[in-house]
This record gives sequence, structure tokens and C-alpha cells, in this order.
Amino acid sequence: MQRTLEPKQQEERVEEVQTKPVPAGLASEPKITKDGIVLVPQPTDDPEDPLNWPTWYKIVLLVIISMAAFSATQASVANAAGFVPQAVLYGKAPIELSYSLSSGAAGICGGPLLWLPISQKFGRGASLFWGVVLAMACTIWSATMTGHGDYESFVVSRFFACLFVGSSCIMDIFFLHERGRAFAAYGVISLIGVTIGPTFSGFIVQGAEWLVQFWFTLAIQAGVALALVLFFKETGYSRPGGEQYPHPPKSFLANRLATLIGSHKVIPRKTWAQVGRAGFSQIKIGLVPVTIAIGFLQLIAFGWSVSIQTLLGVYLQTPVEEGGYGFTPERQAFFSFVGWISDGGALLYGTLVADRLPLYLCKRFGKGIWKPEYRLHSLWFSTFIPAPIGLGIFGCALQYHLHYMVLALGAFLVFFGTISTAPVSVNYLVECFTTHPVEVTSVLNFYRLCFGITIPFFIDSWFAAVEGPGWTFGMMAFFSFIPYSLVILLMFKGPAIRHRTGGTLGTSEEGVKLELVDSTDHF
Repeated sequence: MQRTLEPKQQEERVEEVQTKPVPAGLASEPKITKDGIVLVPQPTDDPEDPLNWPTWYKIVLLVIISMAAFSATQASVANAAGFVPQAVLYGKAPIELSYSLSSGAAGICGGPLLWLPISQKFGRGASLFWGVVLAMACTIWSATMTGHGDYESFVVSRFFACLFVGSSCIMDIFFLHERGRAFAAYGVISLIGVTIGPTFSGFIVQGAEWLVQFWFTLAIQAGVALALVLFFKETGYSRPGGEQYPHPPKSFLANRLATLIGSHKVIPRKTWAQVGRAGFSQIKIGLVPVTIAIGFLQLIAFGWSVSIQTLLGVYLQTPVEEGGYGFTPERQAFFSFVGWISDGGALLYGTLVADRLPLYLCKRFGKGIWKPEYRLHSLWFSTFIPAPIGLGIFGCALQYHLHYMVLALGAFLVFFGTISTAPVSVNYLVECFTTHPVEVTSVLNFYRLCFGITIPFFIDSWFAAVEGPGWTFGMMAFFSFIPYSLVILLMFKGPAIRHRTGGTLGTSEEGVKLELVDSTDHF
């Protein structure tokens, strides 16, 4: 176990970082931005170093990996507005068709945990590409389930269509002071699929047969696959103390082929024993106290959000005389734009705050010495306040059948608060386990969805037990303060908890001095 660093030890750590011998390929003086912020990690002088890649290309890669994740989340809710026509076809109740969304969410939940060892063996490019290709095959499978007895096969197809999803390369190509915005973009774009899916599903079902929902999804997946073929490069690089990567082929065709088949021309060789250890490291990281605290926040926040998102089709399309809102699929599609607005707000908030606030706190209270817990303070205004209020409003709107705009307001606050937690949570934990970013992403993805996929199976019983949705969503709001309290504990005691319980996997950039000048212009 690791000990907590005392202030004097932290000062020694800063001095060590600034005075230790410079490895070959690194500049003798620390490289800084024009605002005086030290680049962490320090890039080499090699133009092939991913940290030195042009900003435009880094953005292209960020968009590609975000869209790869987006294609999976969108696929999980591709038929969100098609419950009624499918229920007629299969002879099921609409609530039973919502199980297909839970099946898709289960695929997203478990997929990265199963896919990580494969990406360790064959590289991120190959795992992303073939994951999307297999998802395309399963989407075609879903679109062919048109028989009366195909309900079970359809639900299974939704699971496999969402199983193959990759994770990000953000740690490889972005510096510490850029990661907040990068993770905000990645998190929001990947999760906005849950919003866009129901919107297009509603418009499609209103004017065409429900099968078109899946052909639309297939087109998105095909676009992602093409982008991977044309633009994606492996982001690993040989650094002191890390894995040694080969020099990739210079020829475009040779490079594309090596990347997409997982050739050892672009990735280091690994034995299956090493791959197995990488898979097991996910379990160890998932059981570390800081991961449990952040994971519990994700579990509760997204569980409540999924309960709203998954069942909105049932709430809105149920006839008015039966307690619903009597929406057509098209009206539901228009209603779903509230999710677009909340996602846009979360992206704007993350872009403006996710780096600026932690860097300001680092300068103001840490004298320029970094610790990952500064990231968590972004959650005060984005999550801790709006989400519980939104749950209360949403429950009251359903309980007393208030105007659908009140329902929309509650949904907006919940979605905004929930989406805002994802990039901050991932960024914080990745910086607590800097050598295991993919494992962290997979574990948090599991925490995020493992509870939400079960909610459709017991939400009706919960309604009945407390006499309606008002108390149900009110209880959700009160329960939310349990994980909030754990995260607040991490804000102030996180370093001590990490050093005592992180084990050999816990490596961070804590103690690095980020600022060499007195300018505050950046903040």
C-alpha cells in the first residue's frame, strides 16, 4: 500500500519531476504553452510522437472514436419509438418491447469488458474497426426479425448489435490541460446517441415502416467504419518505462492494412498471458475505493436517467384516457429534442469549465501543483443541483399529469446533470490510473449501465408500491445524495484514499507543477 504524501514530500516530488535526468528524445527544458502551462506529459522532439500531431488531426481522431461510441449508444435505442407497431407484430405489450432497449444497454455495458483483451492483443484500430463491422452484421439481423415469433431473437440481436464498442485514445494524444475538453467532447458525443436515436426513430416510424430504423443505424455504422479505414492511426508511442512500439509503415496502404488487421508492424507483441493480466486488471481497478465511489455516482445517475429515457416512449404514447399523453411517434420525436438541448448544454459546460475550473483551483489553492481531485469540482453546478430537482419535477409531472412542457423541464435537468457526470468521472479516474486508461473506461462504462438495464423490469412494481411515479422519482432524487456525498469526500480526502488503497495500479500525475509563470490569462 502507498502512503499519503505530506506537504514536504509533495514539494520533494515537484523538485524531483523538475530535476530528474531527461530521457533521450526529450528537450532539456520543460516545454510550456504560451500561457505558461507546463506540458504534461512532456512530448519528445519526434514529429511522429502522437502528442506532436497537428491539432486538426487530433480532433479528427477524437471525432472518430467518439462517433464509434456514438454508433453503439444510438443503436441501443434505435427502435425507441417503434414499440407500438412491433408490439402488434410480435403480440406483446409495449413495455415488453422496451426490454430490447435494456438488451442493447446490456451489450454496451458488457461489451468493453470483453473487448478490452482483444484490443490489447490486436490494437485499438483493429478492435474498433472489426467491432463496428460485427455491429453492422447484428443490425442487419435486427432488421430481418419480421416474423410473429421473432420477438426473442430480436431482443437477442439488440444485445449483440451493441456489444462491440471501443474506447478512447485521449490519454495518448492530449496533454493534461486539454483533457477536460477532450473528455467532455468524447463523453457527450458518445452519449448523445441515446438522444438522437429516439428522435430519428420517431420521425422514421411516423412516415415509414419500423425496419427503416435499423437501416438508418446501419448507415451510421458504415460511415464510422469508412472513417476508421481512411484516417485512424494507432496512438501508442515508445516512452521511457512504457511499451515499445515499432515504427509504422510509411506507405498509406501498408499502414492501413497493418492497422486494421492488428499487425505487429504497428503494435507491440503481447502474449495471451499478458492479455489475460490486462483483462484481470479491470476487475482490480473496479474494486479500488475511488473507483467504487465514482462508479456508484455513475450507477445511480445513469440508472435514473435510463429509467426516464427507456420508458419515455411508453409514457408519451399511452392514450390520455389511460393516464398517458397520447403522443404520436412524430410528436415524441419532437419531444426528444429536449435531450438535444441538454446534451448541447453539457457539451458547452464541459468545454468552458472542465479545464478552466480545475486549473484555476490548482493555481489558487495548490500553488500550481496538480492533483486529480481538482477535476471533481466541476460537478457542483452541473450535477449535484440540477439532477435531483429534475427528478422531482419529472415525477410530479407524471403523478399529476401536468403539461408536457413541465415533463420536458424535468427531463432536461436530469439529462443535463447526468451527461455532465460522465466526462468528469472518466477524466478523473483515468488520471488516477494513468497507465490503464482503457481499463478505466471499460469499468466505468459497466458501472454506468449495469443498474439502468434492470429498471424496466421493476419500475411498474415500484410505481404500484408507492402509489404512482411521484414518490418513485422523489425517492430517486433523495437516493442521489448518497453517491454525491462520496464524491464530495473524494474532493477533499481523495489523495489520502488513493495513496492508501490504489495499490500498484494507482499511478497519477499528482505533484507535477503545471505553471512556470504568474499569468492567469488562461483561466
